[in-house]
Amino acid sequence: MTRTLTFGPCKHDDGTLTGECKRFTLFVNLFLLGGNILHFNPQTGPISRSPTDRKMEAKIVKAYKAISDELPDGTRSLKLEGGTISLDQPQFVLLERYLAAGPAGTQESDAVQDLIEWVSAAEKSEG
Repeated sequence: MTRTLTFGPCKHDDGTLTGECKRFTLFVNLFLLGGNILHFNPQTGPISRSPTDRKMEAKIVKAYKAISDELPDGTRSLKLEGGTISLDQPQFVLLERYLAAGPAGTQESDAVQDLIEWVSAAEKSEG
């Protein structure tokens, strides 16, 4: 099964922001932070990732880089036209696990929960 996340355009035709760029930024930040948290033990330091996890992480990173531009500070910004990320089921499960583990302040709980629910509802297709 393939799961597809579709990020819409960052701006409406009249130039006002749609919220998709903010959703994308939260998506990338939670994915990166959640993955790092799950692979770190405060007492012993970094925990090794399996080659399978590393491959799946690389696929997700390549997918979000393909629909974004790198900013001078090294962060990513969703391309104005938006884009899609398609992942097979094991990659999708890893993504969901990392997003759920990502640290976010209490003030962001609603945005994080909205993102997690949006990801969970990603389009499903066989193939």
